[in-house]
Amino acid sequence: SVNFSRIMDYYNIYSDEIDDVIHTGDLVPDYYENGFASLSDIDGFDKVLNVIGNHDTRKLNSEYTDLRQWSEHAGKDAYDTYFKPYIANWGSASNPIVQPSDAASAGKCYYYKDYTSKKVRLVVIDNMVMLSTSVNYDPNQITWFTGVLDDALQNDMTVVVAMHFPNSDVSVDCSFTTFGVNPDSGDWATAQMGQFFSAVNTFKQNGGKFACWFCGHCHSSLLGFPEAYQDQLIISVGSGIMDGRGSFPRVGNTKTQDFFHLMGIDTARKIVSVLQVGVEYDAYMRHRECFCYNYDTNQFIKMSE
Repeated sequence: SVNFSRIMDYYNIYSDEIDDVIHTGDLVPDYYENGFASLSDIDGFDKVLNVIGNHDTRKLNSEYTDLRQWSEHAGKDAYDTYFKPYIANWGSASNPIVQPSDAASAGKCYYYKDYTSKKVRLVVIDNMVMLSTSVNYDPNQITWFTGVLDDALQNDMTVVVAMHFPNSDVSVDCSFTTFGVNPDSGDWATAQMGQFFSAVNTFKQNGGKFACWFCGHCHSSLLGFPEAYQDQLIISVGSGIMDGRGSFPRVGNTKTQDFFHLMGIDTARKIVSVLQVGVEYDAYMRHRECFCYNYDTNQFIKMSE
């Protein structure tokens, strides 16, 4: 909670320049039952957009290898805990949160938010109801997602998608990809995720503008692509937890205590810009501060060295 509070302190200082804060999943320490009461008192927490992660839905004391138990609280439980008390604060009259019409009753933890003046649409999807072993498997999310992309195409919106698992196969060889770590999510990679990549591919082929996917889960910076669609950049961002995964050792009350990212979407130049705040070196002393990616030409323009 201390590290999350530091992130919100940063946001509250620069809020005029930052549209939103989004958490990419695993808001709770380990199990759904642990809750996150310690975070709810942080100034501005109720306005933080959320993505469902595997720890958020994990059954108490479940076996680590039992994927079914990891998704025990996906769907309605997750919605009532992580969305229902807060989602009314995530949007505004000009930039509303749009959910499926039955989101609250059916527990659908996916939505989108338009930044209308900037012509950007942020779409959030729920990986935990994609697992075929999930108690709350939801085959309808892909239909909703395809409709959201079709609407974005008609309204000339640039799309960026947030989810929890990277689900990528091909890593980018750079300091932002943690050395020796494959961005693939292993058992968490789902066959259904291929349908989402395919939907984005169709969206792009029809003239749609797609910026990137961004995720959490790995506790470290990773860049990659789906093997079949190597023009869809997947960005995995760092973790507030000081577990040292993929970064130089982090020390409390220093700059290295922090590990979060700022992302900008320049729709005029078709650029995704990412700045890493806090620890700037990986465990091998490679510098990782910022990069710029042209999502139209599929090229990295700038990579910190």
